[in-house]
Amino acid sequence: MCIKFPRLFDLVVNNECSVGEMVGLGWAAGGRPWVWRRRLLAWEEDNVRECILLLHDVVLQVNVSDKWRWLLDPVNGYSVREAYRYITTSGE
Repeated sequence: MCIKFPRLFDLVVNNECSVGEMVGLGWAAGGRPWVWRRRLLAWEEDNVRECILLLHDVVLQVNVSDKWRWLLDPVNGYSVREAYRYITTSGE
């Protein structure tokens, strides 16, 4: 969140809150995760609405591991060798 919405990250009171904790506190505008250090400007409120829309479809599952998957090799995952091979043979 600090990369996509850096201004909001700087302004929110509890910026150490995890996504899982935010789910528990409530995503909706005015929910407990959205406590600000000061009153937001109009464009910052637009950012909050955009952030809420992005988070609206997030579904967290307790017993499912959270990990990145390398689409070029979903079985073995990322390797520099495979990334280099892709870059040098993709013709771009």
